[in-house]
Amino acid sequence: MSEPDSKRDELERDEERWAAAQRRQHFLTGACILLAAAIVGLAWYAYPMVQADASLHNLPSVTQRLSGAVDAAGDRLKEAEAKVADSLSAQQSLRGQVTDLGRSLRARIETVSQQASQSVEDTYHKLQAQIETEMQAQTERLANVNERVSGLESSREADQGQIAQLKQELNQVREQAEQRSVQQSSDLAQVHRQMEEGRSSQGEQLAALMRDQERDRRSIDAVSDQIAVRKIPFEATKNHSRDLGEGIALYIDNTDTMYRRVSGWMFVASDRRYLWLRNQSVQEPVIFYGNADGQKRELVIANVTNNSVTGYLLLPKAARETAGLAAEGAGQ
Repeated sequence: MSEPDSKRDELERDEERWAAAQRRQHFLTGACILLAAAIVGLAWYAYPMVQADASLHNLPSVTQRLSGAVDAAGDRLKEAEAKVADSLSAQQSLRGQVTDLGRSLRARIETVSQQASQSVEDTYHKLQAQIETEMQAQTERLANVNERVSGLESSREADQGQIAQLKQELNQVREQAEQRSVQQSSDLAQVHRQMEEGRSSQGEQLAALMRDQERDRRSIDAVSDQIAVRKIPFEATKNHSRDLGEGIALYIDNTDTMYRRVSGWMFVASDRRYLWLRNQSVQEPVIFYGNADGQKRELVIANVTNNSVTGYLLLPKAARETAGLAAEGAGQ
């Protein structure tokens, strides 16, 4: 709870106490009036008694009782007046306190009101500035949105033109596709007819193709046999004849390890001829052909030492079979 509210509550409580004090004052005033009326009534009532008692010679006692009653009533009246005076002084003191408190409270309320007014004014100015800033930002955003909308509308018009063009192209493509579909259906029907017509001759063509493949296979095998060679390694000692196989003999009579060369001769029994080797270099093949089959043969020297040479002889694979067949025919 703020300070103005607490002061306001305190003021309301003081006003309530002031109203209660006024009610007590009114009550005491009424009580004093009633007490005075009772005294008067008592005197009026006691007067005949006094006369009767006087006749009975009891006047002193009656007078004494009456005097005591009057004194008691006077004392009560004095007490009531004292209470009323105290109440009045308390009321005056309370009224002064309430007045001072009201002044202080009004001063504080005015101060708080001024401060609140200043704070409200400052807050109002701040809110107004903030609202103006936000309104300006919203105005700029609205302008940007309007520009974008304008751009979108222009692009939309261009897009609509492109869409119309694309629709036209799509219709053209659709028509072309339908025409192609009709043409393909016609071509497919024609191919189907041709397949039906050519299905009867496929068996004969397949048989002929298989025969051609078998003939080609035999031709390839024959060519492969002609191309295939056999490699026969050897080692020949210097000044000694070395049988290399297939009726071929090698004789080395000179070796040159520095220049890696050899000299000698080679005898081919099937052709009954000699092939001379004069300074034959290593890895340089000696090529010769058979007189009977015309196929190529090669002699290669791989290494040379002082007393021997090593190398290999390449012979055609078919030559051995031919030689075997020729030997079988000679035996028959």
